[in-house]
Order: sequence, then C-alpha cells, then structure tokens
Amino acid sequence: MDAGLQALLGWLGCYGQISYEKQAELLGELGLGEVGVGTLVNTNARIAKTITNAVNELALALPAVSHIHVDETPWIVKGVKEWLWVATHPNFCLFHAADTRGRVELETLLGKQFNGVLVSDDFSVYNGYPASAQHPCLAHFRRHLKKLIKFDKGVPTNKSSKSRWLST
Repeated sequence: MDAGLQALLGWLGCYGQISYEKQAELLGELGLGEVGVGTLVNTNARIAKTITNAVNELALALPAVSHIHVDETPWIVKGVKEWLWVATHPNFCLFHAADTRGRVELETLLGKQFNGVLVSDDFSVYNGYPASAQHPCLAHFRRHLKKLIKFDKGVPTNKSSKSRWLST
C-alpha cells in the first residue's frame, strides 16, 4: 500500500469518520484489492506513530512564531459535539481536537501568553488573551462593517461622521 493511499485511508477514518469496514469495502469497489480490517487498523497506527513526533515538535514551537491565525469550529465525533481548533501560519497548519471552546484550549496551543501577533475572530475567548498584538480576522471585520452599513441605511446621518468613524 503506497503512502498516498495510506494518507487517504487515514483521512477517511479520522476526518471522514468512515469505519474500517466501509474503507475495506471502498477499496474493493475501486479495484484496489481485498484489504482486511486488521490491515487498516495497523495502517492507521503506523500513520499515527510516524507523525506523532513531528506534530509534537510543531506544537512545542508554536509559541515562538511571529504571527499565528487561530480559529475553532464545532466538530461532531461519533455523535458528540467536540471542537476542532486550528493554528495556521504560512509554513504550517496544526489542528487540535478538544472537548471545549474555552480559553484553556487556546492556552494549550499557544501557552499562557503569546509573544507574537494573534489573528482571530472576535469570539470572547480571544479577548484579553495576553499577546504582543491582536489583529481581527479581516473576513469577520468586513462582515461587521457590512452589518453596520446595512443598519445605517435606515438611520439619518451625515456623511462626514460616517467617514470619521471608519477612519478611527
């Protein structure tokens, strides 16, 4: 089984939540041969063993980067709502599966404080987090501005006050 197929199977099992039985069935239907569930379990274990050290090294280096984008999203795992956190940088993307959306998870990723620029949405967990600087996610910022502009269409204002607000 080549590395690309092993990576696909790891993705199907972990992210796609497709059972080993369904993965084996898929391989058979694609004409890739008969593969037993035990082989798939062992393949997944080999993938985990292979990447564990690299992921741990990256997680330890994370607090030292100059800037990082962080976000979290709900993630249903076997019917249970969990949270998938992501920390991105031009050189990497690190995922962190967690039970909560709380500050403790942010601190697990970045430490008690971050000596770089933290880019995030405006979810309350990021407010007051000690970082050298914080930058709002521009997509979220734009969404808020569009709501303000839409709200403002029904309220009489003079043009100069609007432009002064946007420049501060």
